[in-house]
Amino acid sequence: MDIINDALPKKVIVRHRSIVIIMLYLLYSNVTAQKSDILNDYYSLAIANNVDLKNKEIDIKKSVERLNQAKGLYLPKISFRSSYLLSYGGREIVVPAGDLINPVYDAMNQITGTNKYPHIDNVVEKFVPNNFANNELFLEQALLNTNIHYKHKILESENRIKGIQYESYLCNLKQEIFIAYYRYLLLIQTRNIFNLNMATLKELSHITLKQYQAGVKTKLAINDVDYESELIKNRMADVDENINMCRAYFNQLLNRDLIEPIVIDSTLFNFEPDSLVKLESEYLPAKNSNIILQREVVNLKGIIIEMNKRDAYLPKIYLENRIGFQGYGYQFNQDRFFNFARLNLVWNLYSGNIKNSKIRYTKYEQEQANNELISIKNKVDLDIMSSKESLHMLLQKYQSTLALLRNTKESYEIALTQYSSGKLLWVEMIDKQNKYISAQTSLSISKFLILIKYTEYLSKVEKL
Repeated sequence: MDIINDALPKKVIVRHRSIVIIMLYLLYSNVTAQKSDILNDYYSLAIANNVDLKNKEIDIKKSVERLNQAKGLYLPKISFRSSYLLSYGGREIVVPAGDLINPVYDAMNQITGTNKYPHIDNVVEKFVPNNFANNELFLEQALLNTNIHYKHKILESENRIKGIQYESYLCNLKQEIFIAYYRYLLLIQTRNIFNLNMATLKELSHITLKQYQAGVKTKLAINDVDYESELIKNRMADVDENINMCRAYFNQLLNRDLIEPIVIDSTLFNFEPDSLVKLESEYLPAKNSNIILQREVVNLKGIIIEMNKRDAYLPKIYLENRIGFQGYGYQFNQDRFFNFARLNLVWNLYSGNIKNSKIRYTKYEQEQANNELISIKNKVDLDIMSSKESLHMLLQKYQSTLALLRNTKESYEIALTQYSSGKLLWVEMIDKQNKYISAQTSLSISKFLILIKYTEYLSKVEKL
């Protein structure tokens, strides 16, 4: 054994312990979880690049314009109308004014002995006038039309629905980005764990080679070390493949090149799950966007019901006013001026029970929407409770995984010392190392699963 100890420099053992300290620093740091500026920047980038989000913004702008158009229905419509008619031939009507009046005028002239009463010709008028001009201002104003008021309220409700859907899409996008980023970091940390353990395995290979040269180990021991190295390399290759796929998915959410590198926020590696216990207890189930959306749908159905009721039982009253000049030739004088006003009333007294059927139909739709609202409330409550329970369960598992890592770490260090001094078989050494790798990976997975589940919970209670 003295030969073996002499063959192993002290710096080899020190190097092993340095690697272990680095691993523990990555996994045990008690830094409180904090918001990631890098992740928030990625979220802002996603908002700026997301095509679907831009389309939803355009939909909201279109909805606002439709609302502006509906407001215009409250105001009068004013238009200028001009026409000029040229015609030739066509049917005529003769008004026998001369035949009726001239005998009377002749008698009056004889009685008075004067020509005071002139001779009058018969009047010939065409059905289609020639050289006839009409220029007027036309005004139309709705005095009573309940459909205008309720259609405006319907558009307001639809505009609110689009706004809720936009906010809900933003929340879902944020959740997807955060979770995808956490999964990417989980894979990066897993890769780091394998890198550190590969470095440890190389040191073990160096130890085994020294022991082989000292005649303590056989060639079989060196082959076993090489075999374990290849196993870890294969696992690292699988992790690298998953990292590439996860990077591509994350970049797809940002609407950029799929192979674009992702900036790593190293502070999240130091995240301490225990800090979530207090944070989680501060939040109560808030108004979920799905519930708010369905409530607005119920409200919309109620507006349609009221519109159909008013439309069924109330008349429509319009004011029409025409002001202008009319006559033969383009002349504008007092003789040709006219001012015409008319009040129109339309009251549908019977329409084959269609309107009453529309009212009943919309009531059925509102009842369905109310039932859907109850179902959504129950589902949201269940989702929130399930998410909280899952979060509590993961926090408990994290504590047990943490204790397991401490035990495997202690066993690994003891085994490393014993193996270095030739007191432990390779099969026992590699068993301790594999358990240590497994415990490190489990703890890393546990930490990021807690982050992912916590993100899902905050999204459900609209606190993300």
